[in-house]
Amino acid sequence: MISMISCMQDRLINIFICLLIGITTVNSQELVVTDSVQIELDGFSVDALEQVWVWEDDVITKLGPGLDTLFQQSIKINGTISQIDASYPLRVLIFYQDQLLLQIMDNTLSEQGDPVDFSRMDLFQVQQVTQAANSEFWVYEQENFEFLRYDRNQKETIRSGNMVQLTGNVPHISSMIDFSGDLIVADSTYGVYELNRFGALTNSIPIGGALFASRYKEVLYVLTRDELVLFPPVKQPLRVSLGNIELESFFLHNGKLYTYHNGILRSYKLRFKKE
Repeated sequence: MISMISCMQDRLINIFICLLIGITTVNSQELVVTDSVQIELDGFSVDALEQVWVWEDDVITKLGPGLDTLFQQSIKINGTISQIDASYPLRVLIFYQDQLLLQIMDNTLSEQGDPVDFSRMDLFQVQQVTQAANSEFWVYEQENFEFLRYDRNQKETIRSGNMVQLTGNVPHISSMIDFSGDLIVADSTYGVYELNRFGALTNSIPIGGALFASRYKEVLYVLTRDELVLFPPVKQPLRVSLGNIELESFFLHNGKLYTYHNGILRSYKLRFKKE
């Protein structure tokens, strides 16, 4: 009897998630490949139009939603690219961690002013950056274990405070992304943190090995090495095994999973099906 009730609860949760993301009936789920392309890369980012921005050394390639090449450009400005954030497609952030520089560009990769020099802002251990609304950006600064938000004039607008003091955990940040003004952070040791637009910690979810986290239609998606976990606005999460999917580089956007392994970039969608 208990097993039957648990099964019914799982089915109700699956149906609830499907209603949130526009699907009606479901008994199980799987990740299926939608597109793939052979390409060499060091990393990639996905924008709101599902265009994929790939970089290798100092060469940036922009791919369309079907992973077809739109254009390619060499950016020989500040050295080796560490990270690109193209989550706002009209504004691209290019982070050079070794030089502590952040170059802001438009969607044609034209420079938008001089690069942000974090050393001049007394930020010497910037680990990651991500875009924010209103042409602002977030920074994770390892020296004080805190998240900082800056406006377009490089003026600090938000400070989270020391995350060790707030959570009791030393952060190991694997990804961070802005969602409607809030910051979603994946911590590979603890799990997921969510901070509101004022920098206050509003949610924390312990899940070991969290690599990436994002939201889509009220559902929190969390990627680990072994599974994609969906946290809808109910208590019990929905877990989808990655099976034989290998992760070298990865990204989550609009409920889609993007992975890179052995020279192939793939996009996956979550397919709900009847058994």
